[in-house]
Amino acid sequence: MSARKRSSNQVWTHCVLAAIGLLVAIQATARTIVDLQPNAATTLLPAKPGDGTGSIRLTNLNPDFNIWYVLEIQRPGDDDCCVFHLENPAPGRYTYRLDEAFDSGLIVTEGGVDYRCPLWHASNLSPRFTPDPRKTFFPLCENRILLRNPTQGAETTKEFVADFLRKHVWGGEAITGLVKDYLYKDRYLITSPVNAAAQDAASTAAAAGTGPLPARIDSRHQGDTMEARELGIGLQHADPHAVSVGQWYTTQASADMFVSVIQPQLVDRAILATHTEHVRELDALEAKASVYLLAFNLRHLDLEFSLGTLHPSAEWSYRAPTRYKSSHSPGPDGIDNYEPLVMVGKLNPIKAPRVVATFTGGFKRTHGAFKWGRLSQINKASHYGFRVNGVTFSTLQPGLATLLIYRDGSVDMKTWRSDDARDLPRILHARQNGVPIIEWDERSGQGLPGAYVNDWGRGNWSGSAESEQRTLRAAACLQEAHGESYLIYAYFSSATPNAMARVFQAYGCRYAMHLDMNALEHTYSAVYLTQGNEFIIQHLNTGMDVLDKKEKETGTIVPRFVGSADNRDFFYVMEKE
Repeated sequence: MSARKRSSNQVWTHCVLAAIGLLVAIQATARTIVDLQPNAATTLLPAKPGDGTGSIRLTNLNPDFNIWYVLEIQRPGDDDCCVFHLENPAPGRYTYRLDEAFDSGLIVTEGGVDYRCPLWHASNLSPRFTPDPRKTFFPLCENRILLRNPTQGAETTKEFVADFLRKHVWGGEAITGLVKDYLYKDRYLITSPVNAAAQDAASTAAAAGTGPLPARIDSRHQGDTMEARELGIGLQHADPHAVSVGQWYTTQASADMFVSVIQPQLVDRAILATHTEHVRELDALEAKASVYLLAFNLRHLDLEFSLGTLHPSAEWSYRAPTRYKSSHSPGPDGIDNYEPLVMVGKLNPIKAPRVVATFTGGFKRTHGAFKWGRLSQINKASHYGFRVNGVTFSTLQPGLATLLIYRDGSVDMKTWRSDDARDLPRILHARQNGVPIIEWDERSGQGLPGAYVNDWGRGNWSGSAESEQRTLRAAACLQEAHGESYLIYAYFSSATPNAMARVFQAYGCRYAMHLDMNALEHTYSAVYLTQGNEFIIQHLNTGMDVLDKKEKETGTIVPRFVGSADNRDFFYVMEKE
């Protein structure tokens, strides 16, 4: 073959490969979150309006759960109209479908009876409704359908500045790290003298053989008390100025919610001496930093999960190695946004009457991937996965700590494995966040510290570049006690993962995982109670009240996540129906 022909063939091959690469890039960019749903069921209904041929497409994102639908109205010559994210307010009662016999809306079936729900004009496919922008969930068809309305989620000034620096200023991540290390480090530290005192057995839940298991306390401090400074949740029959360390107290808000306080230095010395290969010795400050824990009885309370209007997002984390981000994919799952789905960062108002508590979720996507260690080298840097209402927003990755909520309401926490994907048809919600703090050990029959607790890089614990990990942190664990299962949310006023592991060991947790950190808005937790006509919000830390909005006209306090949209993901706890 002549050199000229070889050169021509090489050019041709290069052009073909370039074209294929461009096609792959276009396909990757064109993907939407609907493409990530293996069970999505789509019905296409050709329509014949007077000015041309259009079409209606209805997609049930997961018929196993029957909660979220996407309605697409394609009008002739109008590529921008119209896509709507619909929510089923009663998945067990209503189903939606298209029917050729009804060309101007959806058929809603309830108890075997069909209702016609007019949503567009058959003549030109224009929508019949105009959503009220003030309503995050806009009702249609006599409240049988909810339209999820785009809204602006609340964002603190500090969050805005940090995000701006990361996205628009070279070296911005280093600047935000500098602020965290020197301006906010230990800013939220709470500590209190420990006083020797007789325990008031009648005041604690554990004394009656009910409620969560108390912590294993150093024998020298059995019965000691401490002041629960800045604790905003009211306790039944307890003086917040003298709370028995490690014991549980029933809250004023609910007999199924409990509060406990502790300092890591009070944990049983036998626990502190275990697994030193994975857990470092506590530093002097975190040892005396107060920890507040809030427990929920999962027999009587339901747990659910929601994304915020912005976080966690879908694009690449800056922590992912360059070789992944240099691909043509805009994100680890082939998408960089959730369109056509609408994230509202707010509780469905139909569920609001049942809600008893909320707390913030995990890391933003920015920090939700691995920069170092084995997990950074596999699965495109192991970006944290999440799932809402049976819809996968980011693929659940093996090796990551995962909080799971199943269709039947049961809750589990585990390290995700590849073969766990077979359970996805049963998983309503899921949130991954790093690696385990405590992991269940079958041989010993107890929860033990995770392998990366003392490894800043491979554990992706965040903190400073000098591995200074002590800061305000939040985490969750599961505990089994007296035949009941409890989800425990823990607020560590200043801690490293080492202190978190020791505290969760003391409380006998089966499994524990990190949530978020560094600020009150990232560790927010509130419980709700009604006294007469008054709706009362109580926070795990009194300083969290600044995150709730106040209506200008009435002065009414509107709870974060429940009454106002927010940019962060969150969990909410409800009384069972």
